[in-house]
Amino acid sequence: GVPDHFDRCPNTAPGKDVDRFGCEKEFPWLIVIIITAGLLLIIIIVLIYQNNKNNGLKTASGTGNSSGPRNYEEIPKTVKDYETITLTVPMVDKEPGTLKFIPGRFEIISGEDKGKSFKLVGVPSGDKPGEFHITLGRENVTGHSAFAHIKVREDMITVSGKQALIIYKSGKLYLQNRSRFGTIVDGQKLEGDQRAEISPGSVFQAGELKFKYIKQ
Repeated sequence: GVPDHFDRCPNTAPGKDVDRFGCEKEFPWLIVIIITAGLLLIIIIVLIYQNNKNNGLKTASGTGNSSGPRNYEEIPKTVKDYETITLTVPMVDKEPGTLKFIPGRFEIISGEDKGKSFKLVGVPSGDKPGEFHITLGRENVTGHSAFAHIKVREDMITVSGKQALIIYKSGKLYLQNRSRFGTIVDGQKLEGDQRAEISPGSVFQAGELKFKYIKQ
């Protein structure tokens, strides 16, 4: 279909797809390579974005080892399996950042949650190296310290807003009273800022709530 005086490739085999000069058309490899490279680049960008997003979530929830800032107020992990208390705990099985998982558990031995237990998580005291604190009371605690707060239901008025401070130091656990009504540990009433050591089997009472320390 190409006049001879325009045919620059007179020996082209019959049936070949030719251009207007009678020469066989080459497969557009360059275009294919460019399109393929573009698709690969898009896939790589999406994968990197997804990976960074997942890593960001892990770091925020405390599973990473990054020393960068964490906004703990944006990641509430509230356990709602209790009627009398509320716990905000990290959903991981290893120490998240500066939090400290303390050996043992507290078992609730009174009221609607009788028989239920929970693990202990402490935060550094700040001015006392090697000392970790857990708070107990009706007050609301936010931020990093919320992970180490046992929040008692608002209508349980026999428990103070700031009822007690539980201290973990050198492998031992202590309870320090913070309530003007006192806190009872193994039958002994603590008043003012008195403290008593808690050992496995110890029972302490905050208002109408009773807890037992179980070291497992």
